[in-house]
Amino acid sequence: MSDRAHAYRPEIDGLRAFAVLPVILFHAGVPGFSGGFVGVDVFFVISGYLITTLLVTELEVTGRVSILGFYERRARRLVPALFFMLAIVSVLAGFILWPASLIEFGVNAAASAVFLSNVSLWLQGGYFGGPGETNALLHTWSLAVEEQYYILVPPALWAAWWLGRHRAILALILISIAASLFIAEMGTKYAATANYYLLPSRAWELMIGALASVVWAKGKRVSAPLQDPIGWLGLLMIAGSVVFITEDTPFPGVWAIPSTLGTALLLISAGPGTWIGRLLTLKVLVFFGLISYSLYLWHQPLLALYRVQAGEDASAVGLGVMVVASVAMGWISWRYVERPFRNRSFMTQVKVLLATVACLGLVGATGVFFVASRGLVNRYPEHIGSMLAVSAAERGKYVRTRHSAEVRDQEFSGNQPRILLIGDSFSQDFYNVIRESDAFADYQISADNIAARCQFHLDGAVPEGGIAPGDSLRCATRDNRVNDFTLSRAQEADIVILAFFWRDWAAHQLPQTLAALNLRDETQVIVIGSKYFTTPGMRSFETMTLQDLRDYRQPLDSATAEVNAILAEAPIEAEFVDVMDLICESPEACRVFTPSGGMISHDNRHLTQDGARYLGSLLFSSGGPMSRFGRH
Repeated sequence: MSDRAHAYRPEIDGLRAFAVLPVILFHAGVPGFSGGFVGVDVFFVISGYLITTLLVTELEVTGRVSILGFYERRARRLVPALFFMLAIVSVLAGFILWPASLIEFGVNAAASAVFLSNVSLWLQGGYFGGPGETNALLHTWSLAVEEQYYILVPPALWAAWWLGRHRAILALILISIAASLFIAEMGTKYAATANYYLLPSRAWELMIGALASVVWAKGKRVSAPLQDPIGWLGLLMIAGSVVFITEDTPFPGVWAIPSTLGTALLLISAGPGTWIGRLLTLKVLVFFGLISYSLYLWHQPLLALYRVQAGEDASAVGLGVMVVASVAMGWISWRYVERPFRNRSFMTQVKVLLATVACLGLVGATGVFFVASRGLVNRYPEHIGSMLAVSAAERGKYVRTRHSAEVRDQEFSGNQPRILLIGDSFSQDFYNVIRESDAFADYQISADNIAARCQFHLDGAVPEGGIAPGDSLRCATRDNRVNDFTLSRAQEADIVILAFFWRDWAAHQLPQTLAALNLRDETQVIVIGSKYFTTPGMRSFETMTLQDLRDYRQPLDSATAEVNAILAEAPIEAEFVDVMDLICESPEACRVFTPSGGMISHDNRHLTQDGARYLGSLLFSSGGPMSRFGRH
C-alpha cells in the first residue's frame, strides 16, 4: 500500500466538519437541516476508510493483524473522551432528570459501557419509546455500531488476506456492501427501528469507506481534470441529503446512498492541489474536524438536558447557547483528554487497556445504580414518585401487549356474541378499558389493528396530504387497510367498535367507509371518539400535592373537540361515544388525573392502567353510556 494511503490527510478533518455540523444543527432544530442526521453516515464512511487503510497496511507489512494493538489504538481514540462526557453528564442527569428518564439514562449508560447502546435504544424505541430530543445518550448508538464493526473487521480482513490477499479483501468488501444494503432496504419496510440502530443494516456504509480505501491505496483515483468535478459532486450529494431528506424518509436504505457515496467520492478525489481539497483544508473546517468526536459526544447531552430542564420554555436562544457550549466542551475534551491519551508514550498498552476496563466499569456501575434506585425516586413524595418512575416505554407496553397477545386477528368461533374492534393504538387503549372493567364479559372479541397514520378509509379515498409520503408503502400493506379478513369478520360480528386517533378527513369519510363493510342490518356499530389530555409541565407536576392532582383541570383540546363534533354529526347508523365528554366537567375543565390522583394518560393520548380503570367506570357503570355491556 502506497505511502499516501496512510499519510495524514487534512482534508479528511475538513470532511468530518461536514459530518458533525449538520448533525448538531439537526438536533438543535435549525430549519434547513431536516436530514442533518446523515452526518452520522458520513462519519461511518470515514471510519470505514481509515480503519481499512490501517489494517490493510499492517497486513501488507507484517502479514498479520495485532488484535491487541488494534484495540489499544481504538481505546486511546474513543474511551477517554467518552468517559469524560459520561462522568460529567451522569452527575448533571442525577439532578435534572426525573426518575423514569434517569432509569432510561442508567440503562443507556450501562449499555454504552459495553458498546451496546444501539441495542438498548432499539429496544426502547418505537411508537412509545419517548422523544429522542430529550434522550441525553441517544447519539451513543453510532459509537456502538462502530465498536461492533471493529470486533468483526480485523479478523475478517486477516482471514481474507490469508485466503487471497487484495482480491479476497475486495471481494469481502463488495459482498458485505451488497448484503448489508439489501438488509437495510428491506428493514425500512419491515423493521424500521431495528434497521436504523443495528449493525447489519449499517455495515455497508462503513464498507463503502473500506472500498474507497482500497481505491485510494491502489492509486485508482480519477484523473486530475475530473478530481474537482467528482469532489464537488460528492459534496453536493451530501448537502442534498442534509436539505431534502427528512425523518419520514425510509432510512438507511437506498436513501442513504447519496450521502455515503458522496463521502466516498470526496475521499478518492479531494487531494492536495484540488479546489475541493483547498475547501476542506480551510482552518475553520479542520478545527471542527479535529474536535468532531468530542463535539459529537457533547452536543446531544447538553441539548437534551436543556430541553428537559427548560420544558415548554425551551427557546431557540437557549438551544443556540447549548450549541456554543458544545463547541467549548468539545474543544476542552479534545485538547485536554483526547490528545494526551493518543500520545503512545502516555501510558503503556497494558495500562491503557486496564484503565479502559476500569473507566467503563465505573460508568456501567453508575448506570446500574440509577436503575436499582429507580431513578433516585426517593427524591419525591410517594404519590409523585410512583408516577415519575414509570417510563413511556413501560406505559406503552401496557397499551399494546394485551391487545396483540389476546385478540388481534382472532377468528370467530362458537355461539357467543361477537365483537370486532377496529382501530389503532386507541383501540388497544379501549380493549384495556374493557378488560379492566370486566365489560363485554360474555362476548368474544377479535381486533383489527390499523396504524394511526393510515386511518380507517377505503382504497383510493385518501385526500392529498392525508397520508404522509413516507407512510404510503406502509399504509398500502394488507394489515393497515380494510382487507378481506376485516370484511369477513365484520359480517360475522354482532357489534363493530371503531376506536381511533381520528383525523378529520377519515372522520368525514366515515359514512362511506362504514357502508363498504356491508354489515348485517342487526349489527350494532359503536364509534369511540378521539381523546387528548393536556398534562402539566413536569417541573410544576413535581411539586403538586395529592389534592393538587385531584383538583387539576385543563381546557378541552380544540382539535379533539372538532374531530369529535364531525363524528357526532356524521350521517351514520351508529352510536357515538365521546369519552372526553365524560371526563370534562365543561369545555374548560377536563380532568388529567383520576379522582384518586392517578395519571389518566402517560403521553397526552394513551391511557395508563389508572386511566383505563377510571374511563371504564365512567363508561360501563350504572348510568354510563355503555352500561348495558358492564357487570352490575
